Amino acid sequence: MDRTAPTSDDRDVPGRLPWSDVAGAVHAFAEAALALPVDRLADVQVLAAEATGARGACIYIADYAQQVLQPLATDTQESATSVDGSSLGGVFQSGDTFIGEGCIAVALVDGRDRVGVVEFRYGDESTSSVELAEAIGNALLLVLVSRRRYTDLILRARRAHRLTTAAEMQWDLLPPLTCGASGVSIAGILEPAYSTGGDSFDFAVNGDFVEFIVIDAVGHGMPAVLKSIAAITTYRNVRRERGGLAAAYEEIGRVMVDQFGERYYATGVIGSLQMSTGELTWINAGHPQPLLVRDGSARHRLWCAPSLPMGLAGDVREICSTTLQAGDRLLVYTDGVVERRGSSVSAPYLDRLTEQLIASTSDALPAEETLRRLVRSVLESLDDGLDDDATLVLVEYHG
Repeated sequence: MDRTAPTSDDRDVPGRLPWSDVAGAVHAFAEAALALPVDRLADVQVLAAEATGARGACIYIADYAQQVLQPLATDTQESATSVDGSSLGGVFQSGDTFIGEGCIAVALVDGRDRVGVVEFRYGDESTSSVELAEAIGNALLLVLVSRRRYTDLILRARRAHRLTTAAEMQWDLLPPLTCGASGVSIAGILEPAYSTGGDSFDFAVNGDFVEFIVIDAVGHGMPAVLKSIAAITTYRNVRRERGGLAAAYEEIGRVMVDQFGERYYATGVIGSLQMSTGELTWINAGHPQPLLVRDGSARHRLWCAPSLPMGLAGDVREICSTTLQAGDRLLVYTDGVVERRGSSVSAPYLDRLTEQLIASTSDALPAEETLRRLVRSVLESLDDGLDDDATLVLVEYHG
């Protein structure tokens, strides 16, 4: 298989089908796939192959760290493949369909949330239709999404390593890693993926507003995860009850004190972005200041007077506001991203992080791929692993 995915202009695949034939094939596939018992979900690959006239099909699911694509079924002869440096990985990163000799690979993307890739393999004498493969791939994704709550098949495929109980709890708490709204894209990523601690994030699109939070609960392992679960769940409750930023800050602090005592707390950034106007409002609760990239520069640094971390019985010191412009990117991160053990410099990795964010923005990389590369760079900059969790949330305003 080639490593370079062709553009749509390069597609010259025989056997193009009229749209009515494609629609009929998709309808028949969807009916058969949705009729599958949950315990036979892996057989959806057989149905997908039959629907496209392929000799076979294999679904690959991205692991928690988004570094490896793993076969959906454990009894397959297929092996995992790296996201970086492989054709399948190129499909996952770009979302573009790959057409190779005897194969077509289609990205499985739920809105903006990247799930994995499906590869269709064709015999030497068979013809194939890109339109049909892409249409069946989309239908296949809907089947996987609708069934994944009833089986562990997909979640098992996401594990390239053993997941700790704390990490299991943390991942169950997180929203989808990527979301696209009318005027905004938002993406988040969490490391270490397989043994997370007190970092977490959440976001939701409600009408004209994107509302989000990034937190870093004090401690490590299970005790820190329990604090982050309490903080995120409290935030969701306040948000769903239509409370504002100050109400979320105060309620999270109260719950932290009531449940864990006055020695435990969480830093964080709580924000809200109005999509129609670009007005960004946020509170900084003892957290690193966010980065703002605009017009190829990060000199437009955001500053908000830090309130005390949530749980230390403080009041909101300042609610800050600014207006984003089309193309602006806001990066909220935890201190584990930029700090290094034993360094005499405060946040020694901040300059490098800023440079890479500017470069990714100039290269027009999507928010989700930007974060994947940023966190990979953070990990590669370390000699002996992370000292703390590293969490990033990127908000891109389209205007």
